[in-house]
Amino acid sequence: MSNLPDTLRTIVGESSLLLDTDELRVYECDGLPQHKSLPRGVAILRSTDDVARVVHALSEAFIPFLARGTGTGLSGGALALDGTFIIELARLDHIDIDPVNRTVRVETGVLNAEVSRRAKRYGLYYSPDPSSQKACTIGGNIAENAGGIHCLRNGVTVDHVAEITVVLSDGEIVELHDASSRPGFDLAGVFVGSEGTFGIATEATLRLLPIAASVRTVLAAFRTIHDGSMAVSDIIASGILPAALEMMDAVAIRAVEAGVHKAGLPLDAGAALIIEVEGIAASVSVESAMVESICLSNSAISVESTDDPPKRERIWKARKGAFGAMGRLSPDIMIQDAVVPRSRLPEVLDRVQSIASKYDLTVANVFHAGDGNLHPLIPFDSSDPLAVQRVKNAGREMMDVCIDAGGAITGEHGVGIDKIDYLGLTYSSEDLDAMLQVRAAFDPLGLCNPGKAIPVLRGCGEARAVASKSASPDQDTETNFTPTAATNAQASAPLTSTRSSFDPENAVQKMSAVIGSENVRVNGPSLIAEATSFEEISEFLKLSSSENWTVTPIGAGNWIDAGEVSPDPNVLLSTRRLSRLVRHEPADLVATVQSGMLLSDLNSALGAQWLPLDPPFSSASTVGGVIATGMAGPLSISFGRPRNRVLGIKAALADGSVIKAGGSVVKNVAGYDLGKLFTGSFGTLVVILEVSLKLCAIPEADRTLFVFGSDAATLTERALELRSNGVYPSAAAIVSTELIGGKQFPFAYVLMLRFMGLKEAVDAEIGKTRNLLAVSDESEGTGVWQNLSSAQDQVSWRVSTPPSEVGAVATMIAESQSAPRIHIDPFQGWIRCFAGEDLVHADELLKMRERAITAGGSLVLDRADSSFKAAVGAWGDLGSARNIMARIKSRLDPSNRLSPNRFDLTK
Repeated sequence: MSNLPDTLRTIVGESSLLLDTDELRVYECDGLPQHKSLPRGVAILRSTDDVARVVHALSEAFIPFLARGTGTGLSGGALALDGTFIIELARLDHIDIDPVNRTVRVETGVLNAEVSRRAKRYGLYYSPDPSSQKACTIGGNIAENAGGIHCLRNGVTVDHVAEITVVLSDGEIVELHDASSRPGFDLAGVFVGSEGTFGIATEATLRLLPIAASVRTVLAAFRTIHDGSMAVSDIIASGILPAALEMMDAVAIRAVEAGVHKAGLPLDAGAALIIEVEGIAASVSVESAMVESICLSNSAISVESTDDPPKRERIWKARKGAFGAMGRLSPDIMIQDAVVPRSRLPEVLDRVQSIASKYDLTVANVFHAGDGNLHPLIPFDSSDPLAVQRVKNAGREMMDVCIDAGGAITGEHGVGIDKIDYLGLTYSSEDLDAMLQVRAAFDPLGLCNPGKAIPVLRGCGEARAVASKSASPDQDTETNFTPTAATNAQASAPLTSTRSSFDPENAVQKMSAVIGSENVRVNGPSLIAEATSFEEISEFLKLSSSENWTVTPIGAGNWIDAGEVSPDPNVLLSTRRLSRLVRHEPADLVATVQSGMLLSDLNSALGAQWLPLDPPFSSASTVGGVIATGMAGPLSISFGRPRNRVLGIKAALADGSVIKAGGSVVKNVAGYDLGKLFTGSFGTLVVILEVSLKLCAIPEADRTLFVFGSDAATLTERALELRSNGVYPSAAAIVSTELIGGKQFPFAYVLMLRFMGLKEAVDAEIGKTRNLLAVSDESEGTGVWQNLSSAQDQVSWRVSTPPSEVGAVATMIAESQSAPRIHIDPFQGWIRCFAGEDLVHADELLKMRERAITAGGSLVLDRADSSFKAAVGAWGDLGSARNIMARIKSRLDPSNRLSPNRFDLTK
């Protein structure tokens, strides 16, 4: 396309198109200067539409491209390899805050720190805070799934992103959601951390949190880094989850204290811990005292704490300035990034120091200790080839140590090009192929940031999907990208739904040879197969693939009819016999469990810890079923949804291949987060075999207050007023009293407020609530919440809407002809509805769906007979992301065998 420069100038203007070599030097590296590469050109853009137009022009010429913000990344992810074109987004800087719903809509060139600065006037802030937050952009944070100092308790970027506007490689603009408010795959979840290889994020809706009422920072010094590491393990094991838990070793302390951000750290200390606890004053007082005691019991030589803002700010400036302070020691610094289980920190740090000594290197450790996220900093002189080689050798050995300890090669900096050769240390070729298939579903032509994140394997998905290229980036002619025939066919081929003739008697014989005749039985028009091992499931799926059988995975069977109307599957594949707790690491707050184990059995086996999920039917749900549906309950406002609890997942594809994603550490950005994609996919992509999960300590106190009323909307207002007055229940629900035994109550509705945590904190919160509301009753324990979880009827549906709209939508539902029993979550903005089939009409639900969509939400029909579901549709419009869902399905399940019609992606 010889006129490409002219085409681009018409879109961006002469001054915003950079093509001269001198201008391009600015973009030759990111925050890791060891890697350099000149881009083919740079376009500086100001809107989503401009990005789409430029990308379309580049795509037409088969020119690869990448998005770049301010270039603060530390993995070479923003380097333009082999003539790649850079699309700079730093001028996309619009911010629109919605304080009522606690969200902010941003363009992705907005600086991270600017979001919190603007939200502060509303008493809110944006939690992810990487050390570069004053310079890094939201787009870069999304690309890398950035963490930060205060992500220990609140989670990393993916936990705070609700929606993303994305420009795909052909210029199409799509909206991706996290599946909490819209049905479908969690495309936002898998997009975050994809390092720009799926598309370009131009806008995003982020979740904001309230600024804590009380904050205290504890600074503890230790003689050795080993003592400090032991204190970290003991703090986590005690059940305390601080807002931040950071460590600096002796080398880093001396560098910081010699620089401009000195904080008065003791120069004779071998390590310093910075621990921050926040919340209401009662809990902060107790937790900070516990932290101080744990540090002293681990031989701390000094412990001091402060709630004085200037003093706290000085301490954190020292920590955030540590990387820069290291520049005093050497002209170059190699920054490593790995993550290990928190309980393995002492031994891993000892081994890191031994490796440094072996290669005659100095190493400084400045890291997120609470996450087990290590950042060994190695000063060296890049002009000395021998020194460079020693650093590379040491870095590789450090990675091996972290992997041996059960860790991952990167916790927050990403893979980029810097660690792409390390990815095979943790993932098999089958794992990587599955990731590349998902990548190809987003970017069939392979134009988005090629050469990053995942190595291209010979004969694998990306090798078939990524275009071939020729010509030098220095030549005047366009780089010639020619997609393969397989690429074009795969990109355009629709997902089909085929069904073979099924002979049950013959199928029983064949299945019996794989899993035993005692594990096969007839269930109406389908057969039920109960496998007892991963190997049996793999072999069964290979058999079903060769026989063209349709298969629906089931656990307890609570959601067997979820989704659109479809023919009965040939086989229901049960995972109930996969019911073992594989590992429980109390010191790490992590458990690995087989998918068929009941959630209630898992929590019984965890002792003083638990998995804080309370989805519908939680007392009779398997762990795999909870993950497969992604369904959440009232506790998710405090503890997150299943997607926020999954650290790693092992699953079987439709062809029987067993793959894994993630691991058992709390931060991990090595590879694509397929765990997010599989969570909530309702068995359409994989059969879940095993999951690793983040746990919590069982709270010391658990009490529920009841406020009765005759109007759901009024109770919703009361709940939102509580939050505006600084009261934060662990869960809240406004329900028809029938759902919890309504005959004994004289009112139609009840507001239930659940408070969990330290006894002192719960007492304080309940006291404050009683001063604000006329509380009718109080109870302890979980009984009433379990009753609510079990609610069901012949027809049930759920409506999602912004919290600001939930009262109005609830009134519409309550006044409808069906007058269903309802369960409202006022803080999360969803309403579950239950009614008899003779009371509900399809046109009524369609009107409700229209109202929900207008408000920015959705309506999902969970349970109904087939004729009613066909009239209403289970999910409604899946939106602009539907085609991506279909492409992912066709990549991972090309014959459409797993739960084939649940999302009806064949149209």
